[in-house]
This record gives sequence, C-alpha cells and structure tokens, in this order.
Amino acid sequence: ARGRWLFCVDQDCQVPPEWVDRLARHLGEPGVGAAGGSIGVSNPENLSGWAVYFLEFLHHFPSQGYSRRTNSFLIGCNSAWVADLFGELAFPDQTLGEDVLLTHAVRRRGYTVVYDPRVTVCHRNREGWGEFLRYCRAMGRASAHYQLQLHPRWMWWMVHAPLGVFAVPLVVLPCIGLRLLRAPAGYLPRFLLLLPVCVLGQIVWAVAFRKQLLAIASQVTKQSQEL
Repeated sequence: ARGRWLFCVDQDCQVPPEWVDRLARHLGEPGVGAAGGSIGVSNPENLSGWAVYFLEFLHHFPSQGYSRRTNSFLIGCNSAWVADLFGELAFPDQTLGEDVLLTHAVRRRGYTVVYDPRVTVCHRNREGWGEFLRYCRAMGRASAHYQLQLHPRWMWWMVHAPLGVFAVPLVVLPCIGLRLLRAPAGYLPRFLLLLPVCVLGQIVWAVAFRKQLLAIASQVTKQSQEL
C-alpha cells in the first residue's frame, strides 16, 4: 500500500461490497492522487429525484466503460484521495461544487485523477418538485462561483452577453441524452419522459447562474472603485 487513503461517501448513499478495494487499486497506481466512480439511483420511484439526478450527475452516469484518467471532476460521495494531499490543500468550504474545486487542485499539484464508471454508488435523490426547483437555483449559484475560479476569462464574457448563459441548456440536455445511451436500461426512457421538466430546471439554473455572476461582477467593480 502506498501512504494513507481517504474514502468519501455521503450518508444517503449505498456503496457496493467491493467499493474500497476497487478504488484502492486505482490509488495504488503511480502518480494517482484521487479516484472515483459513477452515481446510480437508490429510490427509482421518485420522479422529481430523477429530474434532479440527470442535471446534477450528468458527468457521472453508470456505464460499463473502462476506467480512465480524467480532466473532469470526481463526485465527493464516491471518491477516494491520497490523504497526505489534505496537508497541502485547503478543502473548499462550500456546500456545492467543493468536489469540482478539490479535483482541480489535486491535478494542479501534478497528480492524476482516475474515473471508473463501473464503480457505482447509489444515491438517494431529493424528493419534491419544490425541492427540485430550489436545488436547480442552488446549483446555478454554486456553478457561477466555481466556474469563475476555474475559468475566469471564459466566464466574464457572460457578464456582457446576457443571453449567452441561456444557450447552455442547448448543449447540456443533448449531452445528457447521449451519455445515457451507455447507462443502465431505464435511465434514458426516464430522461425522455422528464425532458420538459429538465428544460425548466436548466432555465432556472441559468437564471440563478447569471444573477450570481452579475452580483459577483458588481462586487468586484465596487471594490475596484474603492481602491
């Protein structure tokens, strides 16, 4: 074994019996700083939960694809990390998007990140249509924060292009459909059934994203003027 490893999962998740062993094998590879897997659904009867799931976990649908070194991020509730990294990195203190920032920081330190879609943790999705809309707003606000940290030049054009953010659903929703072609049977039909709701969720996300982006831009401008 190489060093110490930290395994992360949420209390509303179910892990497979071989979860630790399979992620540990990836962490044992030279140069790997973190490894993680896909997210499944533990309460499939919950339609509003499926709608949240498709929009929240679009990069982490289960499939039989091979493990790969990724430039994307790991989901916190299905991940393992070289523990010594936490002596070098500050864990991002926020309720959404912290796994995006942490994965990026690990790669920036020169480590490789491995994603294995066959290692699936089943997550109990949120329930209720009001909660669906609330969480879409929360995801939009959080995305504005971490995208500005990761891609500041690319993001600032959206401040001056009011309709730019509303083009995001035109890209995201087809990507979800294509990725679900490799997911377990039943995922894609549910997405097609819930597509109108997912469109609404993406619009709610876009409105919240832009409002947060404008608020941050206004704050930065005010601070610059004060200096």
